[in-house]
Amino acid sequence: MPSRKTNPDGAARPAVDLQAFAEVNRRSVHAMTEMNRRMFRAMLDVQSEILDFTQRRLTEDVAAARMLAGCKEPETAVKIVQGFQARAMEDFAKEAGELMRIGASVAMMPAAPAAESDSPSPEE
Repeated sequence: MPSRKTNPDGAARPAVDLQAFAEVNRRSVHAMTEMNRRMFRAMLDVQSEILDFTQRRLTEDVAAARMLAGCKEPETAVKIVQGFQARAMEDFAKEAGELMRIGASVAMMPAAPAAESDSPSPEE
């Protein structure tokens, strides 16, 4: 049976030299941490964009509903609905483009810069 190695104070030493392990893997751990930070930041950007868009659309929806509620003529109601639908389609198309832009920027994030230095980068 192998004998267990102990520190000078009598405490058992781990089977793996954790200090050496940490030193060897420092760059990889830093790179993974940096990539996670970037990904969380990007997801926050997506969520913020979606919330802003929802707020803008709800404002438009309420305005259209108010205009419809005050309509006296069917022709006026048709014009309001047509205008509302045209603006909504344009807004949704622009928003889809913006979300695709954010998604593409996340997909194109280089992993290399995160691994280039041995020390953590300063916070933004």
